[in-house]
Amino acid sequence: MADQMTIREYDVQNDAAPVASLLTNNTLEPITAEQHAEDVAHYPKGQPIKRYVGLLDGQIVGYVRAGQYAPNPKHSFGIQPIVAKEARDRGLGSALYDKALEYLQTFAPLVMLSIADESDGAGIRFAEKRGFKPIANLFNSYLDLTKFDAAGHTDAFRLPTSQGYEFTSLANMTLDEPTRKKFYHQFLKAFSGTPGEEYFGLEEWEDFNKVVFESKSLDAAGYGVALYKGEFVGFSDVIKTEAAKEGDMFTGFTGVVPEHRRKGLAYAMKVKMIEYCIELGGRQLKTENDSRNAPMLKINRKLGFIEHPGEVIFVKDLERVD
Repeated sequence: MADQMTIREYDVQNDAAPVASLLTNNTLEPITAEQHAEDVAHYPKGQPIKRYVGLLDGQIVGYVRAGQYAPNPKHSFGIQPIVAKEARDRGLGSALYDKALEYLQTFAPLVMLSIADESDGAGIRFAEKRGFKPIANLFNSYLDLTKFDAAGHTDAFRLPTSQGYEFTSLANMTLDEPTRKKFYHQFLKAFSGTPGEEYFGLEEWEDFNKVVFESKSLDAAGYGVALYKGEFVGFSDVIKTEAAKEGDMFTGFTGVVPEHRRKGLAYAMKVKMIEYCIELGGRQLKTENDSRNAPMLKINRKLGFIEHPGEVIFVKDLERVD
């Protein structure tokens, strides 16, 4: 007897827990139901988004999010169906993709993005069969914090501090609205030129404020910054998620505003945040590195990160039909 397949719109109240479990078991980032629900609640207002779940015999075994996280120069939209490995080869992935594509086509996208696990041959073939082409790899690199020799990286701070740079975290700052906005505008500058900016963009101030500063999971001490004459010029953050294994830590964005690059700031900030992870009892630190970002890859290798298979970013260029 054939499995009964159902595709319906996502309902955060009923679906957050099974979808979070699906994402944790079938992607590379662990996430709790609460965190997933918070992500849904904080999705930028005004940005097109649609979520669907796929069920086999009444059980959620598939999920797709289709939308545009933030405006970007390429007018790109993302689409990424995820199906539990044990439920594949039954047409559910195709059904989720087609449903999401029907929604996205109403916005006349010029580019569509998708991401697949590098070790997931079926997922890669799924994307390529639909006209997506790989443009970059996202390396997953891991650092054994129990073996990190902080003394071997003390020179990371010597040159920057001699030139007037300071290193601290948001925990040591008054996070009033003017400070938050200064952080945001300088963060935009640091993000400028980062691989993927042309496809992913960055959210507006109101949404950034909610996701970063007003998040229930905000750890201000985990947001390291570099300052020059009191102005934000560099950023590096680390997080510890509730769904992660004990001792696992994760890094987010590390970047420097253009006029302050090539001065060793990114290296120094990463050292500082690694030290913070060790203070928290972290045992392993994971980071992602776009294969097109050679300078950051060099820094990670210098720090001792070991590269593992990660994800593949796929792009599908579309023709505008007027």
